[in-house]
Amino acid sequence: MTDEEKQEVAAIARDVVLAAMKELMPTLERISNNFEQLTAVVDKEVASHHEHADAIEQLMVGQSSTAKFARDLGDQCGQIFKALSARIGALEARERGAPEPPAVRPRTEPADR
Repeated sequence: MTDEEKQEVAAIARDVVLAAMKELMPTLERISNNFEQLTAVVDKEVASHHEHADAIEQLMVGQSSTAKFARDLGDQCGQIFKALSARIGALEARERGAPEPPAVRPRTEPADR
């Protein structure tokens, strides 16, 4: 093949490639746009997932705090009930003339367990 024929084949090949690229450009642009749209949707979904995870974590912390408060309140009520029961028992014993049992004092514990 002569140099002139090689140049002609190269020119034809270049023209074929350019024509194919012109035909493919709209398709490639659509694919690119679709990819950008999908990426935006995925980013929104990820952000939404993180917001939901943060909200769930806050709810769990709130539930834990509420449970601790309820447990401590129950402990305090139990201590108060025990002290009141002992005091009522002592008053009833005094009325009957029996010796008073020793006073029961509510126990004090650190707030954190």
